[in-house]
Amino acid sequence: MSERWRRIPAFEEWEASTLGRVRVRKTKRIVIQWMHDGYFEISLRSINLKVHQVVCVAFHGPRPKGMEVSHINENPLDNRPLNLKWATPRENNNMPLHRKRVSEASRRRFRDPKIRKQISEAKKQYYRDPKMRKRKSASCPIGLSKFRGVSKHGRRWRAQIRIDRLLVDIGSFDTALQGALAWDKYVRNHKLPRMTNKEKGLL
Repeated sequence: MSERWRRIPAFEEWEASTLGRVRVRKTKRIVIQWMHDGYFEISLRSINLKVHQVVCVAFHGPRPKGMEVSHINENPLDNRPLNLKWATPRENNNMPLHRKRVSEASRRRFRDPKIRKQISEAKKQYYRDPKMRKRKSASCPIGLSKFRGVSKHGRRWRAQIRIDRLLVDIGSFDTALQGALAWDKYVRNHKLPRMTNKEKGLL
């Protein structure tokens, strides 16, 4: 089967292929990919993007509201369009290998007294802070921060922003404040039509 290419919406200078590769449309130069948090990433216009999201948008259309990319064979490195589809978070979380990994990780996590203490402190902080209580996803306080675009991933804080239905990973930080400052800087540097944390009075 020959490799086919399609333009990437919102990034028309590049194309994605049926083999999960990305190239410059004019020069046909293949874009270098690297691993980050278990997924392949690329940089387009100085923006870090996950390859599976780029390929899925190119071949399966814009991301429907409330949906995310699902790897059908549960191999996060297989970014061929035939292995990708839009799915709800619940559908993704109910995949057999994912459920097994989450179950094992949860058992290890709650055995660690340091982790249990962090969860307890996070819950106390959540219920003390009225701004955090107003957030829509209040059922999961451990993953939240009071800042825009910043959430807890493991023991670190990750800053992310969605541009044209693509989730851009800004970086991972030791504190939520560092993530918020990086998020604001990213918004200013790329002149995005978003209110920064400082403008919202959160800094």
